[in-house]
Amino acid sequence: MNAIENLNKKMENVISKCIGKQVILYGYGESGKFIEWLCGRVFGKQFMMIMDDNKVIPGISIQRKIILDYIDSESTVILVSFRKELMTENDVSQMTSFGYEEGKNLFFLKEMIIPETLGLYSFLEHEYGTDFLKRVDQSEFDYESQDATACGASRERSLFDMCRIPGIFNGKVLDFGCGKGSAIAIMKMAGIKEVDGVEQSHMLAEIARNNMKKLGENMVAIFNEDATEFTDLLDMYDTFYFYDPFRGETFRKVIKNIEDSIRRKNRNVTIVYANPWMHREVEAGDMFRLTKQISTEFFLNIVNVYENK
Repeated sequence: MNAIENLNKKMENVISKCIGKQVILYGYGESGKFIEWLCGRVFGKQFMMIMDDNKVIPGISIQRKIILDYIDSESTVILVSFRKELMTENDVSQMTSFGYEEGKNLFFLKEMIIPETLGLYSFLEHEYGTDFLKRVDQSEFDYESQDATACGASRERSLFDMCRIPGIFNGKVLDFGCGKGSAIAIMKMAGIKEVDGVEQSHMLAEIARNNMKKLGENMVAIFNEDATEFTDLLDMYDTFYFYDPFRGETFRKVIKNIEDSIRRKNRNVTIVYANPWMHREVEAGDMFRLTKQISTEFFLNIVNVYENK
Protein backbone atom coordinates (compact mmCIF):
# COMPACT_ATOMS: atom_id res chain seq x y z
CA MET A 1 0.00 0.00 0.00
CA ASN A 2 1.44 3.38 -0.99
CA ALA A 3 0.23 4.99 2.24
CA ILE A 4 2.25 2.74 4.54
CA GLU A 5 5.29 3.12 2.29
CA ASN A 6 4.90 6.90 2.47
CA LEU A 7 4.63 6.83 6.25
CA ASN A 8 7.61 4.48 6.50
CA LYS A 9 9.69 6.85 4.39
CA LYS A 10 8.90 9.79 6.66
CA MET A 11 9.62 7.73 9.77
CA GLU A 12 12.90 6.47 8.35
CA ASN A 13 13.93 10.12 8.00
CA VAL A 14 13.06 10.64 11.67
CA ILE A 15 14.92 7.50 12.77
CA SER A 16 17.99 8.49 10.74
CA LYS A 17 18.40 11.50 13.05
CA CYS A 18 18.57 9.14 16.03
CA ILE A 19 21.18 6.62 14.90
CA GLY A 20 23.69 5.96 17.66
CA LYS A 21 21.84 8.25 20.08
CA GLN A 22 19.58 7.81 23.09
CA VAL A 23 16.21 9.36 22.26
CA ILE A 24 13.79 11.37 24.38
CA LEU A 25 10.15 11.93 23.40
CA TYR A 26 9.06 15.44 24.41
CA GLY A 27 5.27 15.91 24.69
CA TYR A 28 2.85 13.16 25.68
CA GLY A 29 -0.46 14.29 24.25
CA GLU A 30 -2.26 12.28 21.55
CA SER A 31 0.56 12.90 19.08
CA GLY A 32 3.18 11.79 21.59
CA LYS A 33 1.28 8.61 22.43
CA PHE A 34 0.95 7.83 18.73
CA ILE A 35 4.68 8.31 18.10
CA GLU A 36 5.55 6.13 21.10
CA TRP A 37 3.27 3.40 19.71
CA LEU A 38 4.50 3.78 16.13
CA CYS A 39 8.18 3.67 17.07
CA GLY A 40 7.73 0.77 19.49
CA ARG A 41 5.18 -1.49 17.80
CA VAL A 42 5.95 -0.84 14.15
CA PHE A 43 9.63 0.08 14.07
CA GLY A 44 10.89 -1.66 17.21
CA LYS A 45 12.44 1.52 18.62
CA GLN A 46 12.11 2.45 22.29
CA PHE A 47 12.52 5.89 23.84
CA MET A 48 15.04 6.45 26.61
CA MET A 49 12.36 8.48 28.39
CA ILE A 50 9.20 10.51 27.98
CA MET A 51 9.31 14.17 28.93
CA ASP A 52 6.37 16.52 29.48
CA ASP A 53 6.13 19.47 31.86
CA ASN A 54 2.36 19.19 32.29
CA LYS A 55 1.32 15.53 32.16
CA VAL A 56 0.88 13.25 35.16
CA ILE A 57 -0.37 9.77 34.22
CA PRO A 58 -0.48 6.99 36.85
CA GLY A 59 1.77 4.09 35.93
CA ILE A 60 3.76 6.02 33.33
CA SER A 61 7.12 7.61 34.14
CA ILE A 62 7.06 11.14 32.73
CA GLN A 63 10.02 13.40 33.40
CA ARG A 64 10.19 17.22 33.51
CA LYS A 65 12.63 19.26 31.43
CA ILE A 66 14.97 19.77 34.37
CA ILE A 67 16.07 16.15 33.89
CA LEU A 68 18.07 17.35 30.88
CA ASP A 69 20.54 18.92 33.28
CA TYR A 70 21.72 15.37 34.07
CA ILE A 71 21.90 14.05 30.51
CA ASP A 72 24.71 14.37 27.97
CA SER A 73 23.28 16.36 25.06
CA GLU A 74 26.00 15.13 22.71
CA SER A 75 24.70 11.57 22.93
CA THR A 76 20.99 12.44 23.01
CA VAL A 77 18.30 13.43 20.53
CA ILE A 78 14.95 14.99 21.51
CA LEU A 79 11.89 14.41 19.31
CA VAL A 80 9.16 16.98 19.97
CA SER A 81 5.58 15.83 19.34
CA PHE A 82 3.89 19.25 19.51
CA ARG A 83 4.08 22.20 17.10
CA LYS A 84 7.16 24.39 17.25
CA GLU A 85 5.13 27.56 17.80
CA LEU A 86 3.86 26.13 21.10
CA MET A 87 7.37 26.19 22.51
CA THR A 88 7.83 29.45 24.44
CA GLU A 89 10.92 31.63 24.42
CA ASN A 90 11.65 30.32 27.91
CA ASP A 91 11.41 26.73 26.62
CA VAL A 92 13.83 27.52 23.80
CA SER A 93 16.21 29.26 26.21
CA GLN A 94 16.15 26.26 28.54
CA MET A 95 16.76 23.84 25.68
CA THR A 96 19.70 25.90 24.51
CA SER A 97 21.17 26.03 28.00
CA PHE A 98 20.95 22.23 28.19
CA GLY A 99 22.77 21.92 24.86
CA TYR A 100 19.89 21.22 22.46
CA GLU A 101 19.61 22.95 19.08
CA GLU A 102 16.98 22.54 16.39
CA GLY A 103 18.27 20.56 13.44
CA LYS A 104 21.18 19.14 15.43
CA ASN A 105 19.74 17.18 18.34
CA LEU A 106 16.24 18.70 18.60
CA PHE A 107 13.61 17.83 15.96
CA PHE A 108 9.94 18.75 15.59
CA LEU A 109 7.95 15.72 14.39
CA LYS A 110 5.03 17.73 13.06
CA GLU A 111 7.38 19.42 10.61
CA MET A 112 8.83 16.07 9.56
CA ILE A 113 5.61 14.04 9.24
CA ILE A 114 2.37 16.10 9.15
CA PRO A 115 1.40 19.35 10.90
CA GLU A 116 -1.83 18.01 12.44
CA THR A 117 -2.32 15.72 15.42
CA LEU A 118 -0.19 12.71 14.60
CA GLY A 119 -2.09 9.51 13.86
CA LEU A 120 -2.79 7.03 11.07
CA TYR A 121 -6.12 8.57 10.08
CA SER A 122 -4.80 12.13 10.24
CA PHE A 123 -1.81 11.04 8.15
CA LEU A 124 -4.13 9.56 5.50
CA GLU A 125 -6.33 12.66 5.51
CA HIS A 126 -3.37 15.03 5.19
CA GLU A 127 -1.43 13.07 2.58
CA TYR A 128 -4.28 11.63 0.47
CA GLY A 129 -7.30 13.84 1.13
CA THR A 130 -9.39 11.04 2.64
CA ASP A 131 -12.36 11.55 4.96
CA PHE A 132 -12.24 9.27 8.02
CA LEU A 133 -12.18 11.22 11.27
CA LYS A 134 -15.40 13.24 11.21
CA ARG A 135 -18.09 11.36 13.10
CA VAL A 136 -21.54 10.96 11.50
CA ASP A 137 -24.51 10.63 13.87
CA GLN A 138 -27.57 8.50 13.17
CA SER A 139 -29.64 11.65 12.58
CA GLU A 140 -27.48 12.37 9.53
CA PHE A 141 -27.96 8.94 7.91
CA ASP A 142 -29.86 8.73 4.61
CA TYR A 143 -31.89 5.75 5.84
CA GLU A 144 -33.93 5.01 8.96
CA SER A 145 -33.05 2.28 11.46
CA GLN A 146 -33.61 2.14 15.19
CA ASP A 147 -30.78 -0.42 15.42
CA ALA A 148 -28.02 1.61 13.74
CA THR A 149 -25.30 3.30 15.79
CA ALA A 150 -23.29 6.40 14.91
CA CYS A 151 -20.51 6.13 12.34
CA GLY A 152 -17.11 6.59 13.96
CA ALA A 153 -13.64 5.34 13.10
CA SER A 154 -12.25 2.23 14.83
CA ARG A 155 -9.40 3.11 17.20
CA GLU A 156 -6.44 2.94 14.87
CA ARG A 157 -3.69 1.71 17.17
CA SER A 158 -5.77 -1.08 18.70
CA LEU A 159 -7.07 -2.24 15.34
CA PHE A 160 -3.61 -2.18 13.76
CA ASP A 161 -2.22 -4.22 16.67
CA MET A 162 -5.05 -6.76 16.36
CA CYS A 163 -4.30 -7.20 12.68
CA ARG A 164 -0.78 -8.27 13.65
CA ILE A 165 -2.00 -10.99 16.05
CA PRO A 166 -1.96 -14.42 14.34
CA GLY A 167 -5.32 -16.13 14.04
CA ILE A 168 -7.56 -13.08 14.39
CA PHE A 169 -8.18 -11.88 10.84
CA ASN A 170 -8.17 -15.09 8.81
CA GLY A 171 -8.67 -15.40 5.06
CA LYS A 172 -10.97 -12.92 3.37
CA VAL A 173 -12.45 -10.27 5.70
CA LEU A 174 -15.80 -8.47 5.57
CA ASP A 175 -16.44 -5.32 7.63
CA PHE A 176 -20.14 -5.04 8.49
CA GLY A 177 -21.31 -1.43 8.71
CA CYS A 178 -18.01 -0.23 7.33
CA GLY A 179 -19.02 3.45 7.31
CA LYS A 180 -16.36 5.52 5.57
CA GLY A 181 -14.00 2.55 5.31
CA SER A 182 -11.68 3.60 8.13
CA ALA A 183 -11.20 0.08 9.51
CA ILE A 184 -10.60 -1.25 6.00
CA ALA A 185 -7.84 1.34 5.49
CA ILE A 186 -6.12 0.34 8.74
CA MET A 187 -6.41 -3.36 7.92
CA LYS A 188 -4.80 -2.77 4.54
CA MET A 189 -2.01 -0.72 6.14
CA ALA A 190 -1.46 -3.59 8.59
CA GLY A 191 -1.11 -6.10 5.77
CA ILE A 192 -4.56 -7.74 5.53
CA LYS A 193 -4.69 -8.74 1.87
CA GLU A 194 -8.41 -9.15 1.18
CA VAL A 195 -11.04 -7.04 2.92
CA ASP A 196 -14.38 -5.62 1.74
CA GLY A 197 -17.19 -3.71 3.41
CA VAL A 198 -20.98 -3.55 3.65
CA GLU A 199 -22.66 -0.20 4.31
CA GLN A 200 -26.38 0.59 4.07
CA SER A 201 -25.96 4.37 3.85
CA HIS A 202 -25.47 5.44 0.23
CA MET A 203 -23.71 8.59 1.44
CA LEU A 204 -21.22 6.69 3.60
CA ALA A 205 -20.68 3.97 1.00
CA GLU A 206 -19.75 6.62 -1.57
CA ILE A 207 -17.32 8.23 0.88
CA ALA A 208 -15.78 4.82 1.56
CA ARG A 209 -15.39 4.12 -2.16
CA ASN A 210 -13.83 7.52 -2.70
CA ASN A 211 -11.43 6.95 0.20
CA MET A 212 -10.34 3.59 -1.23
CA LYS A 213 -9.81 5.19 -4.64
CA LYS A 214 -7.62 7.91 -3.13
CA LEU A 215 -5.56 5.25 -1.34
CA GLY A 216 -5.15 3.21 -4.51
CA GLU A 217 -7.12 0.30 -3.02
CA ASN A 218 -9.04 -0.47 -6.19
CA MET A 219 -9.66 -4.13 -5.32
CA VAL A 220 -11.70 -3.31 -2.19
CA ALA A 221 -15.45 -3.79 -2.73
CA ILE A 222 -17.89 -1.58 -0.81
CA PHE A 223 -21.40 -3.08 -0.99
CA ASN A 224 -24.15 -0.49 -0.53
CA GLU A 225 -26.74 -2.86 0.94
CA ASP A 226 -28.87 -3.52 3.99
CA ALA A 227 -26.72 -5.79 6.17
CA THR A 228 -29.67 -8.11 6.84
CA GLU A 229 -30.14 -8.70 3.10
CA PHE A 230 -26.46 -9.33 2.35
CA THR A 231 -26.61 -13.14 2.25
CA ASP A 232 -25.34 -15.11 -0.75
CA LEU A 233 -21.96 -13.35 -0.95
CA LEU A 234 -21.27 -14.17 2.71
CA ASP A 235 -19.96 -17.53 1.53
CA MET A 236 -16.85 -15.78 0.13
CA TYR A 237 -15.67 -14.58 3.53
CA ASP A 238 -13.87 -16.18 6.46
CA THR A 239 -13.74 -13.33 9.01
CA PHE A 240 -16.49 -10.86 9.87
CA TYR A 241 -15.60 -7.61 11.65
CA PHE A 242 -18.13 -5.60 13.66
CA TYR A 243 -17.30 -2.24 15.23
CA ASP A 244 -20.71 -2.08 16.96
CA PRO A 245 -22.41 -0.89 13.73
CA PHE A 246 -25.92 -1.94 14.76
CA ARG A 247 -27.72 -3.80 17.52
CA GLY A 248 -31.16 -5.33 18.13
CA GLU A 249 -32.95 -7.36 15.49
CA THR A 250 -30.52 -6.23 12.77
CA PHE A 251 -27.57 -7.75 14.60
CA ARG A 252 -29.46 -10.97 15.36
CA LYS A 253 -30.46 -11.36 11.70
CA VAL A 254 -26.90 -10.79 10.46
CA ILE A 255 -25.51 -13.43 12.85
CA LYS A 256 -28.20 -15.87 11.66
CA ASN A 257 -27.22 -15.14 8.06
CA ILE A 258 -23.59 -15.96 8.86
CA GLU A 259 -24.70 -19.22 10.49
CA ASP A 260 -26.74 -20.07 7.39
CA SER A 261 -23.70 -19.33 5.24
CA ILE A 262 -21.65 -21.86 7.22
CA ARG A 263 -24.39 -24.46 6.73
CA ARG A 264 -24.26 -23.83 2.97
CA LYS A 265 -20.46 -23.79 2.81
CA ASN A 266 -18.82 -25.51 5.75
CA ARG A 267 -15.62 -23.67 6.74
CA ASN A 268 -13.80 -22.12 9.67
CA VAL A 269 -15.29 -18.68 10.37
CA THR A 270 -14.15 -15.98 12.79
CA ILE A 271 -16.24 -13.11 14.14
CA VAL A 272 -14.25 -10.15 15.49
CA TYR A 273 -16.65 -8.03 17.56
CA ALA A 274 -15.46 -4.69 18.94
CA ASN A 275 -17.57 -3.05 21.66
CA PRO A 276 -19.58 -6.29 22.02
CA TRP A 277 -22.89 -5.03 23.41
CA MET A 278 -24.70 -7.99 21.82
CA HIS A 279 -22.27 -10.69 22.98
CA ARG A 280 -24.98 -13.16 24.05
CA GLU A 281 -26.60 -13.02 20.61
CA VAL A 282 -23.42 -14.30 18.93
CA GLU A 283 -23.46 -17.46 21.03
CA ALA A 284 -27.26 -17.84 21.13
CA GLY A 285 -27.41 -20.06 18.04
CA ASP A 286 -24.92 -22.51 19.54
CA MET A 287 -22.69 -22.28 16.48
CA PHE A 288 -20.08 -19.81 17.75
CA ARG A 289 -18.05 -19.82 20.94
CA LEU A 290 -15.96 -17.06 22.47
CA THR A 291 -12.29 -18.05 22.05
CA LYS A 292 -10.38 -14.83 22.78
CA GLN A 293 -10.82 -11.46 24.43
CA ILE A 294 -8.41 -8.70 23.46
CA SER A 295 -7.83 -5.64 25.64
CA THR A 296 -8.00 -2.47 23.54
CA GLU A 297 -8.54 1.30 23.58
CA PHE A 298 -12.08 0.82 22.24
CA PHE A 299 -15.03 2.22 24.19
CA LEU A 300 -15.80 -1.07 25.98
CA ASN A 301 -12.07 -1.85 26.24
CA ILE A 302 -12.47 -5.37 24.87
CA VAL A 303 -12.81 -7.06 21.51
CA ASN A 304 -14.38 -10.52 21.45
CA VAL A 305 -13.19 -13.14 18.99
CA TYR A 306 -15.57 -16.02 18.20
CA GLU A 307 -15.00 -19.16 16.17
CA ASN A 308 -17.54 -21.68 14.92
CA LYS A 309 -17.60 -25.01 16.75
